[in-house]
Amino acid sequence: MNTAIDKFQSQSSLDVVDGEGKRVANADVVTRPDLLFVLFSVVIGGMYFLGRWKGAPTFEFLESDIANSTSFAAAAVYPELFLGDYLLSDLSNFKFYMVIQKPLLIWLTAITGHFGNSALLLIGPHVTLQLISFYVLGRVVFQNRLWAVLLSALTAVYIQYNIGDFWGLYSDIMPRLTFQSLFPLVLAAAVYWRNSVKLWPVVMFAAGLFMYVHPVSTPACGFAVWLGFWAFLPKEWGIVKKFSYQFFTGCMFLLATSPFLLQYSTNHAHGATVDYEKVMEIMRWRFAAGYFDIPKAVHDFAVLVWAAAPYYFFGLGLAVLLPVLAYRSEGKKSLLPLLWLLGLGFCSVLVPYVEQEIAKQLKIIPPEIDLIRNIRYSIPIAELSLLWVLFALYSWRDGIALKVVSLGIAVALIGNYWNEPPGKPIRTTLNSWKSGKFIPEMSVAERSEIKNMQAVRD
Repeated sequence: MNTAIDKFQSQSSLDVVDGEGKRVANADVVTRPDLLFVLFSVVIGGMYFLGRWKGAPTFEFLESDIANSTSFAAAAVYPELFLGDYLLSDLSNFKFYMVIQKPLLIWLTAITGHFGNSALLLIGPHVTLQLISFYVLGRVVFQNRLWAVLLSALTAVYIQYNIGDFWGLYSDIMPRLTFQSLFPLVLAAAVYWRNSVKLWPVVMFAAGLFMYVHPVSTPACGFAVWLGFWAFLPKEWGIVKKFSYQFFTGCMFLLATSPFLLQYSTNHAHGATVDYEKVMEIMRWRFAAGYFDIPKAVHDFAVLVWAAAPYYFFGLGLAVLLPVLAYRSEGKKSLLPLLWLLGLGFCSVLVPYVEQEIAKQLKIIPPEIDLIRNIRYSIPIAELSLLWVLFALYSWRDGIALKVVSLGIAVALIGNYWNEPPGKPIRTTLNSWKSGKFIPEMSVAERSEIKNMQAVRD
């Protein structure tokens, strides 16, 4: 059995062996297992697509943010159809929301002829990209394909919590899902080039470009990446040079975000208002309580995540211990999860709390209320930390026992806490295949909704 484990390890590891029998890191090699995982991810994306589509001639089942995005896109293309709409009749009402989903939907609809169908086509690629992106991050962090697969699987687990948010794979496309399906590649670049100081400005500029994917997520995640780089500044640099260079890398991030920030600040209502109390009353009625009460948001988040995925808290604790447990083998790289979490906490909790307290004293509308939502990104970082410690045990010695135990714990976590989003698209597709039908059937309620929407259009 030991021989079998060693053979699989040699196939799944990213390391190659030189002429002297020493392992040399080689994170650039793409082999058959990588391509098989890509194929697997495409299949899962296809199952999500089928589980949502169900053969509908026109896809009418749009929810939340994607419903807003398609409405904005439709109003931009067909303004004459929205002349009586209080929001969509005036493009300046949503001009500040300058994100990639709108032009992407417009472009796809020129082909599909239906905005709902365009949104539907993006579900599969979003799922596939998230699985692959976290796999790439796992490859770079663990230097091991097997554990990269485990990271991709664990971060795909659906976790519902407060303020109307969730983490994991989802059966719709939203700006935050586009963000989470791609931003792991920025984290992977930050890890891969952590010692290539000259490339940090490129990484930070790339992070800033995500402002046009999901502007709520970008500041906190960008700051987390920036904070992580501090651990890798050359020792021989003086304090002034270190601060100057990090100021420069931060400016590259701001340079990428500046067109959006300018558009947002000049086209979004905030600050003083004629009736502060009335406006705030309406906003508190419209939004979940946590948006205006940061301590409550954090408390409710902790309670709900504990109920859904208690391993998250072990991951947070292990992020603190990781530099102690894995520093010998991983070096300063093991500091990254902790630094990323500190960056997320600063921007997601401390900044909005201070901002809202100041706004209350000045009786002005807060410039934003969404930064608290970025605590969602602490979930994949905690999951990464948890698997990282298990991987350190897996790699500690050549014996079989630790490998079996650590791998067994990781697989058990995924199996025990695996959860799909509402609608269960994978289960729906699998059940349909078991019954001999490639495309799942719509429910009576779904058929009725499509019929009603067609009647409205006619």
